[in-house]
Amino acid sequence: MKVTQLLLVSLALSMCFEGIVGMAISSNELKDAMDEAENVDDALDSTHALLKKWGGDHKSILQGVPALKMTDNGISLAGSADIAGHQLTDSQVASSAELTALAKAENRLAAAKEDVHEAASSKSAVDRAQLEDLSEELTNEAVKELEITKEV
Repeated sequence: MKVTQLLLVSLALSMCFEGIVGMAISSNELKDAMDEAENVDDALDSTHALLKKWGGDHKSILQGVPALKMTDNGISLAGSADIAGHQLTDSQVASSAELTALAKAENRLAAAKEDVHEAASSKSAVDRAQLEDLSEELTNEAVKELEITKEV
């Protein structure tokens, strides 16, 4: 979404709340904001054009380059499922920090689940306690990975 569109949406929302809060945006402020947004859009367009001229067509340059193999402590992050249940590919995971963090969280939760099942079937109380501690630690790590998605 371009800066201009974001600005228009935010201004529309602020105008909706104008009656609630009792404040209004003057037409001069609106004009200044629109001018600034157009300047930012122009700067982004010229930067993209300059980078394309300098670097060439990225699609033809990167054609045939295999996707990055994203791993988490040796476990592949590809194969994790998105919210709709579709399996993610290496290129999808590599292209998004949020998907990478979600895949790591999913791996940790799967390992924690496995440890809980092993603890339930363990004959030794010591092994059971160790596996339960490990599953708790993995669950906490999964929560930290999920917190990362809120920052991204």
